[in-house]
Amino acid sequence: MKESDVLVESLEEYWKQFSKTWRLAKNECGESETHDLRVAARRFTSVLGLLDSAFSDVGADGVRRRFKKVLKRLGGLRDAQVQLLRARDTHSIEVPKAFQKSLETKIRSEDRPVSVFLQGGYKAKLRRRLSKLEEQLHDRLEETTPAKLHASLAREIKARHNVFTRARSRFVRSGEAHLHVMRIALKDLRYGVEGAAPLVNVASRSELSRLRALQKKLGNIRDLRILGTSLAEWAEDQDSSVKRKTKTICDRLDHQYTSAVTSLRSDSRLNGNLLPSRLRKPAGPARAAAREHTIAAGVPAEPPAAQLFERAPGIR
Repeated sequence: MKESDVLVESLEEYWKQFSKTWRLAKNECGESETHDLRVAARRFTSVLGLLDSAFSDVGADGVRRRFKKVLKRLGGLRDAQVQLLRARDTHSIEVPKAFQKSLETKIRSEDRPVSVFLQGGYKAKLRRRLSKLEEQLHDRLEETTPAKLHASLAREIKARHNVFTRARSRFVRSGEAHLHVMRIALKDLRYGVEGAAPLVNVASRSELSRLRALQKKLGNIRDLRILGTSLAEWAEDQDSSVKRKTKTICDRLDHQYTSAVTSLRSDSRLNGNLLPSRLRKPAGPARAAAREHTIAAGVPAEPPAAQLFERAPGIR
C-alpha cells in the first residue's frame, strides 16, 4: 500500500473512533463518554499537528483548530465530572456532601450547552473540512518520497520531545508551577508517537506503556490539586464551622498532593530518556562501527530517515 493510502486510511480510522465517541456522548454525556470524546479529539489534533509539520500548505492546522474547539466546549463539563469523581474516591478523606452536591449542580449546568453543541451541525462541518484535507493531502503525498515524509515525522516528534524536556527541567528546578505545562507536553509527545505509528514504527510497546503510565500519574496529580483548590474556593462562602472542617480536609489533600509531587520527582520514568530509542542517534563508536559494516558488506548507505524508522505493517 502506498504511503498516501496508508495516511488517508489512518485519518479515516481516527474519524471513525471520533464519530463513535461523539455519537455516544450525544446520547448521554456522562463522565466516561465525555472523557472518551475528549481523548478522541485530542488524538486527532495530534495527528493533524504531525501532518501540518510535514505539509504546511494542505490546511491541516485549520482543521486542527476546529477539533480544539471540541476540547474547549467539553472542558468545563469534564473538569466538574473529574472533581466529583475524585471527591467520591478520595481515600481516607471524607469530602463534604454539600460540596459534592454543588459539583452535581455544576455538571447539570455544564451539560446543557454541551448537549446542544453535540446535537448541532458542528460534526458535519468537521467531516467536510476533513474530506477536503484528505484530497489535498493525497495530491501532496504523491509528490513526496517516503524518506522525506518519515524524516518530517521524526523531526516533529523530536521537537515535541524537546518541548517536554525543557518543561521537565523547569519543573525540576522551579517546582510545581511548571507541572501542568509538563503534563501537556508529555501528552503531545505520546499522541504524536502513536499518531505516527500507521506509517512508521517509532516506539516499542514498552516505550508506549511508559508514556501512558507517566501521563496517567501526572493527570492524577493535577486532579488532586484541582480538587483541593475548588474545595477551598467553595468553603469561602460557607459558615465558620464548615470553613474550619474544610480547611482540615484541604490540608490533608495538600499533603497528598505534596507527597505525589515528591514521588514524581524521583520516578525513573520521568527522569529517563523518553525519546523513542529508534529516534536516538547511536553513540560515536557504534555509529562508526555500523558505517564500517555497511561499507564492508557493499550495501549503499540508507537515507537518514530510513535508519531512524522501520516500516509499520499496516494501520494500528
